[in-house]
Amino acid sequence: MATIKLETFGPGAFGSTASSLFQSKLLNAVNTAPAGTVIDCTSYTGTLTLTGTVTIKKPLTLLFGKVIINFSTGNGRHMFHIQSSNVEIIGLNRSTATASGDAGTLFRMNVSGAGYHIYAANTNTTGTASASGLVLENIDFEGLKSTYTSVSNVATYSYAGAGGILISEGNPDQSGSNIANISLKNIHVNSARHHGIMIYGAITSRLEKCRVRNTGGHAYYIAGSSTSVHFDTCYALSANLAGFCLHGSSYSVLTACAADNCSVGYWLRSAKATTITSCGAEASTINTSTLPYNLGITLWNSSGITTINDIGSDNIGFFKGTNFLLTGGDGNILNACYSKDPGNRAGQTTYAHAKTSHFTVAGAATNNRISVPTIAGTSPVKYRFRYNAIGGDYPFFNFLDYYVYTVETTDAEPANDPAMTPLQELYNQNNTYLITFID
Repeated sequence: MATIKLETFGPGAFGSTASSLFQSKLLNAVNTAPAGTVIDCTSYTGTLTLTGTVTIKKPLTLLFGKVIINFSTGNGRHMFHIQSSNVEIIGLNRSTATASGDAGTLFRMNVSGAGYHIYAANTNTTGTASASGLVLENIDFEGLKSTYTSVSNVATYSYAGAGGILISEGNPDQSGSNIANISLKNIHVNSARHHGIMIYGAITSRLEKCRVRNTGGHAYYIAGSSTSVHFDTCYALSANLAGFCLHGSSYSVLTACAADNCSVGYWLRSAKATTITSCGAEASTINTSTLPYNLGITLWNSSGITTINDIGSDNIGFFKGTNFLLTGGDGNILNACYSKDPGNRAGQTTYAHAKTSHFTVAGAATNNRISVPTIAGTSPVKYRFRYNAIGGDYPFFNFLDYYVYTVETTDAEPANDPAMTPLQELYNQNNTYLITFID
């Protein structure tokens, strides 16, 4: 695999690292370098500008050093559009916290209405994009957070943000197009147009030591019947929706992750055989907005356009500061998880919403287990644990490894509790079959 310095490409003088030539040299390099080339951009430092999308159509590796690259174009344009497998974009390092000043490689989108930092998906029904083997490492992605309201259950954006990472299988919601071996390591996403990191249709993929904060949607969103996805030591902070949402995923795992100040810490939505082990959620916040049914994200497939169901009309009422939420699915385990101060009302005497809880299981959820959870903090909740119906679907045959002293089965809403003070430890709507330790 050949390594070629970016400054050796035209236009301009051979070996020139003039910032004014950075964009034209980079576009020339990704278009003309042979597949498998490592393009070394580390000689370019300081602050640089891209005004157009860098489209990558062959397996290439891009190396960046200590640099800030500003993308100054809106109108839905993406910074990098990946249309090939085995593409790697590797930086020097990412910041350990927002505005800490220790960033190595920073990609910044500061024009509202722009697209994504990384967009790996088709743009028409005949596209052939496949992002299998995509590697992103050691990079800060700084964008703008969108704001929106619900108008007749449709997301209407009062401010169109920019940035984030969207990776999709080549033919979403159709058969046989999963993307494999996605690797995101040491990535920091600060603000985004929708979700911080969205991966649709992945298998055998890994996110490690990533940090996502300040998103209008989920911090991390894994969907499209993804399987074998591993989150290792990842952090979500201040997401408008869920910190971690695994939607329709199977045999996946989260270990040693953290979610702070999200509307829901962790959400397993119609997931199967997925395990959350030794993860923590603290101070989940109550979303007081009227949420739309979805955020309006669309992807192309061979039949046209599919709209991503990233919220769902049945789930709007659950974004009320719950640390761990499980809706539907079966065979999932929440093992040795730590939950502190859901609702973010530490030290107060009343709860703000009846559906705020440490753990909630809802809908047609079967054969799931919450094992030896840790309950901490002083935020009052009406119930520590809730087992709720969604429509006519009730949780059935689930397991709770926790001593419960008080149980409510008939009415979980605050009408019977005008003082808004904690009442019981467990709400088990309609007294569904639940195996637990009860004193």
